[in-house]
Amino acid sequence: MEVGINLHLALHQLRYETSSRVVWADAVCINQSDVEERSEQVALMGEIFQKAYQVVVWLGSEPASHTRNAVGASDDNDEISSQAFAMICSIVDTWARETYRVDIGRPQYRRQGSTQDAYDTIPLDRPHWEKLKPLFSNSWFTRMWVVQEIALARRATAVWAKSEISWELIGLAAAIIRTNWRYIGPWGGHDGIGSHRVPVGVMNAYFMYRISSFRSNLDPLRFSFCELLALTKQFECQEKHDKIFALLGLKTSDWAKLFIVVDYSRPLDDLWRSVGSPSDTSLEAAFGDPSLRSSRRNPRHSQK
Repeated sequence: MEVGINLHLALHQLRYETSSRVVWADAVCINQSDVEERSEQVALMGEIFQKAYQVVVWLGSEPASHTRNAVGASDDNDEISSQAFAMICSIVDTWARETYRVDIGRPQYRRQGSTQDAYDTIPLDRPHWEKLKPLFSNSWFTRMWVVQEIALARRATAVWAKSEISWELIGLAAAIIRTNWRYIGPWGGHDGIGSHRVPVGVMNAYFMYRISSFRSNLDPLRFSFCELLALTKQFECQEKHDKIFALLGLKTSDWAKLFIVVDYSRPLDDLWRSVGSPSDTSLEAAFGDPSLRSSRRNPRHSQK
């Protein structure tokens, strides 16, 4: 069978040279053109990722095109990925040495008086950030389906070119960067990175890290399914139904009350109304579809 170039590269990179390896890939294991089969299999996705021995985060074999042009030809891919992962390890190692707690909800590198000691030893000035930018600019960090994959994984490994790293280290580094951005960004001195807004890739990585099952040492986040939809509105998917279906494996505060059947043939506005009440503006924000506003104002009963 024919597969896309990205999956082809992933399978080639992940295979063992001397032994077999079982890999589950939705593009191969699910007939994407069969709506009925796709609906049935997508309903099992949460269970699949939860029971998997390991979830592989395939970041591709090449960095973003703008980075490749700036840094050099594609034969520099291994160096770019290894430098980014080395920076991840450096940030986490520094944080571990400087703090003796696992509370990433407050800044760990505080400003002392009027000096710039807020920066302390965290290695994230502009040159360091340039090494990390290709990683957090990767389109993987914007995909809707990866939220559930990471949140439910017992173990996740990120693979980029020929480099590998535990995804938990990427998530923890993102949490450290996000928490300390105001000190290491444009206000922090030391050649500020240039923007007061935390990069989307960093925020998305932090969010996935925060809701992941392996973060058992932190208080669990509590939110409804509609709130989860609003929190994930920046993630992208080709099929708008997946804004909902891609999150069904995550247990929210109202999880027991949700009775959503995965059905791609179901009209989107009907699916939208089944999730929340007409007053739930978070749904409208998540879908970003103005046509749903009229559906909310003039609800109609679906035909059985």
